[in-house]
Amino acid sequence: MFRFLHSVSVGVPKIFAYFSCFLYELSLLERVLKDFKRIKNAISYAREEYFQT
Repeated sequence: MFRFLHSVSVGVPKIFAYFSCFLYELSLLERVLKDFKRIKNAISYAREEYFQT
């Protein structure tokens, strides 16, 4: 019984730590993808403006 309780008390925080790190990495990836999309839109807009004049 003690072994089970010990494994649960050690395993659950470890799983939570991995999951929270995973969510943090996903939020960083989402932010980077938004920045790339914004840069791509700015470049395409500048290209359109350049070729219109």
